[in-house]
Amino acid sequence: MADARPPVFCAVVSWRGMRDAAAAIASALEGVLDGLLVVYSNPDGTEETGAGRWIRADEADFFGRKFQRLAAEVPQGAAMLLIQADAGCDDWPGLARRWADLLRRHPTIGIWTPEIDNTAYPFALTARGQGPEDGLLDVTQTDGIVLGIAPAVLDRLRGLDYAENNLGWGIDWAAISYCGTAGLSVVGDPLVQVSHPPSRGYEGDAAGRQMAAFLTQLTPSEANIRDRVQRDLTLTAQEQGGRVHMLVSAYRPDAPAAGGVDPARLARSVAGLHLVAGGLLLASAEDRDTPLGIEADGLSLPLSPVPVGALPDVVPLAPSVPAGAVCRDVSGQRWSCPGQATWSLTFPPATGPARVPLCDPVEISPGAGDLTLLMGMAVHRGYGDLQVSWQDIDDPGTATRHFVKMDPAFSGTAAKGDYQAVQLRIPASNGARILSLTLCVWPVSPAPKDPLVFFFTAPLLLPTARAESPEMPLVVTQAVPPSPALWRQTRIPPGASAVDLVTGGIHLPLLRAGASGARLHPLDEPGRFEATADHPTPALLTLDGRPTRRLWLSPAPTRLHLPRFPNGTGVALCDVTGSVVLRGG
Repeated sequence: MADARPPVFCAVVSWRGMRDAAAAIASALEGVLDGLLVVYSNPDGTEETGAGRWIRADEADFFGRKFQRLAAEVPQGAAMLLIQADAGCDDWPGLARRWADLLRRHPTIGIWTPEIDNTAYPFALTARGQGPEDGLLDVTQTDGIVLGIAPAVLDRLRGLDYAENNLGWGIDWAAISYCGTAGLSVVGDPLVQVSHPPSRGYEGDAAGRQMAAFLTQLTPSEANIRDRVQRDLTLTAQEQGGRVHMLVSAYRPDAPAAGGVDPARLARSVAGLHLVAGGLLLASAEDRDTPLGIEADGLSLPLSPVPVGALPDVVPLAPSVPAGAVCRDVSGQRWSCPGQATWSLTFPPATGPARVPLCDPVEISPGAGDLTLLMGMAVHRGYGDLQVSWQDIDDPGTATRHFVKMDPAFSGTAAKGDYQAVQLRIPASNGARILSLTLCVWPVSPAPKDPLVFFFTAPLLLPTARAESPEMPLVVTQAVPPSPALWRQTRIPPGASAVDLVTGGIHLPLLRAGASGARLHPLDEPGRFEATADHPTPALLTLDGRPTRRLWLSPAPTRLHLPRFPNGTGVALCDVTGSVVLRGG
């Protein structure tokens, strides 16, 4: 643990109409750290003053050029605490000291961000687990609203050209990409909270174009980090878009027994079971006459059909591997995509060229309309292409083929960001179509000593309009149910502590409150709590039943501060669906 820290300069970005807000932040931070800078602009070009040193910029300068000015003013070897003038915090001095203290105790932190509302990158989207210490989270992306930037990262950002990036999008991407190549961590801090209004005063299209040009300055290694983080965020956003959290795997005849239940018997009744925010979805399979039920705290819950189109169609993978190759379902294992059904195909080192059908031909009815194929893939020690082809049944001579090169940068470890996302549109047709998926394996020269391994997640087909919607449910986490499956749904009452699946006289425990050992302790000061768990586990903090924050709990205490905590508010730790209360306070 380090005993010293680098100097830290607070840097406030102000603009037209924000003089008073910037002055208030500067006044709160005066004398707290090693330096205080405010860059400002106004249409009249008049001088603005306040605590610290105020630097006037041109009225046409937005965040990008103002950040460049601030970075140039911060001395070499110093860190920056970047603050936008429209941000709000109940304790600016405490926030600044927190960043400085973390720099002292954790010198490998490259970027730090507090928890910010009205951001495109909430912790529920970006957090990937516990950070180094102190309740920190490892995050994949931040926002430039309030940002702690370590000296090495600031040096890298100084070396970039901001001439064509006036609006400033992409600065955080550049910083994070550098951290990934320099062995520095990017952390979020749920113990420090910042408010921010939701609007912005410029066009996102222009900012996006400027960002794309700006990020061409990244090194190849940095660009690779940026692409992988972007794919990870895209997969996570898709998964959370329908608020689907898969906590219970499919029941297959070869699955281990749970609670004395015969899995083969259960598999005949239930092909799929999903836990959704506040509810359940389940599909009956072979034995349609066996009644299915859900009980919450001993009370039977009604089941109703799921609307047509509410779930994507899952394409059953059935690879026809050649002699010497092996196909396995590796879902949930070390080499698999988290939260998604994953298959591996292993080939001898000298394999190739070879064409391996990944599924039986899939017939698409004329009424299916415009569809999108979604799946993930990865490769280890091999070269390959995914061939997606379709043709009209009435005219088999005309086929459309697409080849997607498998990027060797995605090797298939247990991380969403290590799987290449495939999203391919299949246009509507007046007639029925046949869809085929094929793996093309190419020889590797010289041949490696170990086998070639290819990974694929369960392919999904769904209407293009739904694929492009933020509310798309991504339901791919278990074995494919027999077609057609009868999907039904129910809602779990708030506060339920025990939920069971009931079929054929068998009760299977699905959820139990307290299984994680989650505990929530109110502290002496109003609005402050301490949360722990017996082992690392995700949880959802709710206020009066309303989800407010996703947490990663562990035996080490996580301190929670609710600065606007009103008397009489119900505080609870729930499972990630918000359905079952783990512990209330």
